[in-house]
Amino acid sequence: SSTITSTVDRFSGLNLLTVDENSKVPKYLQIVEIIKSDIDNGIFGIGEQVPSINETSAEFYLARDTVEKLTKC
Repeated sequence: SSTITSTVDRFSGLNLLTVDENSKVPKYLQIVEIIKSDIDNGIFGIGEQVPSINETSAEFYLARDTVEKLTKC
């Protein structure tokens, strides 16, 4: 079972991503799984950029350093 929730905003087309604050899975790994799911579901296509570190940090209200760990996955 997943502790990650992902919904699509009907107005912007952007994926509204949520991270489970109480999960034992680190936040940055939850984000990795959300992005993988978005790729599998066609939200991000081939050659399309995923949100930047700053955009992702703002979206999740996370420290930039936490999101930066994504680049090491």
